[in-house]
Amino acid sequence: MNLQLLFIFFFFKYVTSYKILVYSNLYGHSHIKVLNSVADLLTDAGHDVTLFRPIIESTQLNKSSVKTKKVIYIQPDEKVVEKMGQIDKFSGYLWTLDSAQPSAMIAKSNALVGFFGTQCKSRFIYLKI
Repeated sequence: MNLQLLFIFFFFKYVTSYKILVYSNLYGHSHIKVLNSVADLLTDAGHDVTLFRPIIESTQLNKSSVKTKKVIYIQPDEKVVEKMGQIDKFSGYLWTLDSAQPSAMIAKSNALVGFFGTQCKSRFIYLKI
């Protein structure tokens, strides 16, 4: 009996949960769905999960649900709102590009890299968190 109690205390430190921050931009239904699943799996495993959600596409705001109770929504940066109009035009065009020229898709996707970079930088200076 005492030996079992000793093993319980010995292994107790290995079963503690972690505090995990999941960064999930509200942009693109498929991306949101995957990151929601990650957050839910971690929550189900007993971890303390906080879902950090900068809003990019406000149309996606009420379309997703998660089991995680700690969700932080952050309004988009002004520069992101300006660029969103350009990205909407570009996104529709991206999937109709000629697949024989993958370099064209790579060149066009650099706009997305800059867009998400702007969003990410603006969130690092957000002091209210």
